[in-house]
Amino acid sequence: MPMKRLELSERQWWKSPWLLRCIGIALFFYILGRIELDVMLACFGQMQWGAFIAAAAFIPVIVVVKAVRWRLLLQAQDLDYPLGKCIEVYSIGVFWGIATPGRLGDFVKVLYLKRRGLNAIHGLLSVVGDRLFDFVSLVALALLSSLIVLKNMEFVAPLVWVLGGGAIGAICVALYLKFRGMPNINGIIAKIVPSEEFGGRQMLARSVATDFNRMLFARFFSVAALTLIGWFCFFSQYYIMLHAAGIAAEFVEVICSTSLAIMAAFLPISIAGLGTRDAVLIVLFEQMQKSSEAAVVLSLIVLFNYCLTGLLGLGIWLNNPLGKSEKI
Repeated sequence: MPMKRLELSERQWWKSPWLLRCIGIALFFYILGRIELDVMLACFGQMQWGAFIAAAAFIPVIVVVKAVRWRLLLQAQDLDYPLGKCIEVYSIGVFWGIATPGRLGDFVKVLYLKRRGLNAIHGLLSVVGDRLFDFVSLVALALLSSLIVLKNMEFVAPLVWVLGGGAIGAICVALYLKFRGMPNINGIIAKIVPSEEFGGRQMLARSVATDFNRMLFARFFSVAALTLIGWFCFFSQYYIMLHAAGIAAEFVEVICSTSLAIMAAFLPISIAGLGTRDAVLIVLFEQMQKSSEAAVVLSLIVLFNYCLTGLLGLGIWLNNPLGKSEKI
C-alpha cells in the first residue's frame, strides 16, 4: 500500500495547482530581465511619498464603501448585521480572498454570519451578489475605457471578442449548472443548511432563486451607486500613485489598464497576479505609447495595495478569528 501511494504521488505531482501558478512567477522574472531596472527603480526613487501615502488612505475608504453595500444586500434579505461588524467581516473576507485561489476565501463572511445565528443561505447569496456587482461593473468599465483609450481597432476588436466570449461562456456555465449541476449545488447548500428547513430540495432551490432575485433588485440603485463610488475611489487611488511616481496618465487610461490588469490576475497561473498582470499592462502601455518600465511600476503598486489591504484584514482577523465567540 505505501508503494502504491508513492507511485500515485509521483504520477500526479504535476497536477498540483501550485505548479501551474509557477508560470506567472516565471513570467514575472522574465519580464524583469527584459526591462531596464534602473529606469523602473528611478520611478520609485523620485516618488512623492506624501501623495503616495495619501492615496493609500483610500484603502479603508474603499473597504467601508463596499461593506456598506454588502450590508444593503443583507438588509434586502431581512438580515440585520451591524455596520461595524460588516466592516470587520468584509475586511477579513478581503484578506482571505487575496490569500486563496480565485478569491474563494471571500466566502468566509458566510461563516461569520452563521456564527451570529443568521441565515447562512441568505449570507451566501449576499456574498455572491456582492461579487457579481463588482465583476459586471468591472467588465463594463474595462470594455468602455478600452474603446476610448485604445485607438488601434486591430487591438480593440480581439479585446471585445475576448470580453464578449467571456460573457457568453459565463452564460453557458450558468445554463449548465441549472440543468446539469443543480444536484451538486444543492448538495453543497445542504451541508450549510439542511433542505428540510425549506420543505425539500425543490422548495430550497425555488426559495434560493426567489431570494436572490429579490436581493439584487430590492435596492439595486443604491447598491449600483455604491459600486460606482467604490470603483471611483479605487481608480483615483492608482491615478494619484502613478502621478506620484512621475508617470503621466489620463484617468480613463488608468481605468482601462487597471481594470484589465485585475481581470488578468484572475487567471489561475500565478500568485497575486504576478507576471500575468505585468504582461497585460506592458501590452496596454505599449498601445498608449508608455514604457514597459512604467507598466511594471503600476503592477507593483497594485501588488503593494493588495498586500496592504490584506494586512488590514489580517490584523482584524487575528483579533476576531472564527473560533472566538460572538458578542451580540
